[in-house]
Amino acid sequence: MLRKIFITLFLLLVSSVGGAHAFKAETFVTFGNPVRGPENWQNPKQDPLALPMFLYRESTPSSYPMTWLLRYDAVTDATMSAYFNDLIETDSTQSIGAFLEITPSLAEKTRTLYPAGDSVFNANRIFLSGYSQEDRRLLIDTYMSAFFDRFGFYPKSVSAWHLDSYSLQYLESKYSVLIAMNCDDQYSMDHYRLWGGYLGSPYFPDKNNSLIPSSTRANRVNLAMVRWAQRDLFNFYGAGSESLYSVQVNDYLAAGQTTKYFEKLLAQYDNKVLNEFTYVNIGLENDYDLGLYRNEIKNVYKSLKNNRDKFNLHPISMADFGVWFMGFYPESSPTYFYSAENSRVVPPKLATTPGKVFWYQSPFYRIGFWSDGGRT
Repeated sequence: MLRKIFITLFLLLVSSVGGAHAFKAETFVTFGNPVRGPENWQNPKQDPLALPMFLYRESTPSSYPMTWLLRYDAVTDATMSAYFNDLIETDSTQSIGAFLEITPSLAEKTRTLYPAGDSVFNANRIFLSGYSQEDRRLLIDTYMSAFFDRFGFYPKSVSAWHLDSYSLQYLESKYSVLIAMNCDDQYSMDHYRLWGGYLGSPYFPDKNNSLIPSSTRANRVNLAMVRWAQRDLFNFYGAGSESLYSVQVNDYLAAGQTTKYFEKLLAQYDNKVLNEFTYVNIGLENDYDLGLYRNEIKNVYKSLKNNRDKFNLHPISMADFGVWFMGFYPESSPTYFYSAENSRVVPPKLATTPGKVFWYQSPFYRIGFWSDGGRT
């Protein structure tokens, strides 16, 4: 029965997109890098600017259009804001946006009650959804005012591990935000559960639930939502640490994988036979230890350069991708179909796990199939 359902979905998808490829489909690549400031800084051995400066230096030979997503304490820090202001004034490929984590100083500035908790990363503290709608507006306005005072414009790109629909509507309607980035699906990683959305794929978020695509134009937030730390479509599914299987350097190294594994994930997201385009974000938060990831960051940038033609990679800023996405899909989120085999390269026992997965995602539902030895 499942096999019949899968075949039906496959044929429907082929018929719906079969005439859409008069062009060579691209994999858009953004470089959204969240930047935290000195408040509650988690890496005392490393300056908050050390990793961004390294990323920029390594990306410069390829002119990658980096988007630096600044948290409130990075915006208000004189040294950090001066660095990024100079960067965007001297290099037109660079852009800045907002990283909307709530910090104690931002809550204090707005005279908003900062919730009780044992960590600054508690969901009710760090996410806008932990505050009343009135306070969310106040927190956003205060951030935007500080950003405008420092840089002379409002950001068009925003990010956080989670952004609720109410905040997204406010950001789009008042500040004309074009694109938002949230974390890809994870069941229990970091004590956050984000589950059931478009895997690794851009969409228009629903006004009632930002994790899923809107099924109608009337109920959509009119900005592009993209995913951060996109998952390995074969290996991510599970209730434990499976979310470490992602395109993000710190994740896949922690899972014991290598650059070869990263290239296999690029191949997964090269599924363009039945997709009009695909998308990958390459980024890293600035409090990760540069000493641990320096070499692999170099390897990733080299891999992107070497595979640019093979996968038809199109580097683009987050804001420019938002413009393209809304122009190309004026009515609804696109449908996606992915097939993937095991991408793990080590250890040998895990690298040889058999089978294949299929993911069909539409504005109405997503469905996954696992096939092994002819059984689904």
